[in-house]
Amino acid sequence: MADRVQTMLNDLRACVIAPEAGDAETQNRIFDGEKMLDEQQREVVQFLARLVRGQVTREISAEVRRQIRLADEYESVSDYVSNLLKMLLRCEQEGHRFSETASSDLLQLHDAVSGYVASVTHGVRTSDSTPDMLLRARSAGDNILHLYKQLSQAHMNRVVSGQCEAVPAMIFADAMNAYRKILSHGLNAAEALAGEK
Repeated sequence: MADRVQTMLNDLRACVIAPEAGDAETQNRIFDGEKMLDEQQREVVQFLARLVRGQVTREISAEVRRQIRLADEYESVSDYVSNLLKMLLRCEQEGHRFSETASSDLLQLHDAVSGYVASVTHGVRTSDSTPDMLLRARSAGDNILHLYKQLSQAHMNRVVSGQCEAVPAMIFADAMNAYRKILSHGLNAAEALAGEK
């Protein structure tokens, strides 16, 4: 699931750089990936639920909860990636474009959030459930949240000064919020890995 999410984020990057460059094949990979992750999540939950029907140790029960939560977090990220692509396509189909500044800001946030998800995924792959891993994840998440706030404020300044039209301004704000949600799901995955919540 983690690999599929990272592929989707990589494909989305091409669409953020230039929506018209995100060809139909790239777009279909994102939409198909989201459907696959929906199905994989369902299968993981069904399998793990059957696994714990009998008597299991506390450790196995905790691991099952952790795996279900990780599957849920990655599937949620895929939903937001798919929604982000839909936002970009809507903007393009309605004949709108983001300014160079807005496009650059969105790409900067994309790269930060995508890198964050990759870092959490590395922790999942290496079973790094140490308190230090969670501390690093929270610190990096706080830094990205600070970036999000800076970029959001810059966007609001552009809106107030009349530098952008209403429709692309709304789509841009929605896209920024979607990246914030992806960041949140990445942190949730790190917390699940560490056994928190």
